[in-house]
Amino acid sequence: MQSLSGWSMAELLDHPERLDEAIDPADRDRVNQARQAADAWNVRYQLIRRDGQPIWVLETAKVISDTFVVGTLADISEQHATEERAHDMSAIFEAVFQTQVFGVAILDDQHRVVMGNEALCSLVNLDATLIQGIPISLISSPGFEQEIVSAAADVPSGNHLAATRTLQPKRKDGQT
Repeated sequence: MQSLSGWSMAELLDHPERLDEAIDPADRDRVNQARQAADAWNVRYQLIRRDGQPIWVLETAKVISDTFVVGTLADISEQHATEERAHDMSAIFEAVFQTQVFGVAILDDQHRVVMGNEALCSLVNLDATLIQGIPISLISSPGFEQEIVSAAADVPSGNHLAATRTLQPKRKDGQT
């Protein structure tokens, strides 16, 4: 417990209220509701360590008797941060994909369109259901597919901007 909270077991045994007082005030009601709602619970919340550092924890517990509760408290700060980043990235992807300002195509490893946004479908004059599965070479200028292959090779090196490319779309009538 000391590595998690900053308080020694002796300090927590002398003052068991310290852990409840260390719960972020914004989370206290939710934690209390979870604890009172059932004989067993899982609840995530922020705990303010003795040194003032906030961490995210998962409390899992079960009431054994009127005076005995068995449980665990685990630091999930890294997991929480990863989930937050994933949520943020998902929101960014949705915003970019839903834009009407420019066309967006998501490609598979064979350079086929998995998804195309409405703006792209309009640019290439294809229905959203028809664009799925077609090779990017059918709706792009010559040489674009090779540029995508080169860009994809740069991504593992940490150059995430390499995966973004601008293409000159080609309509189904062949016009660019």
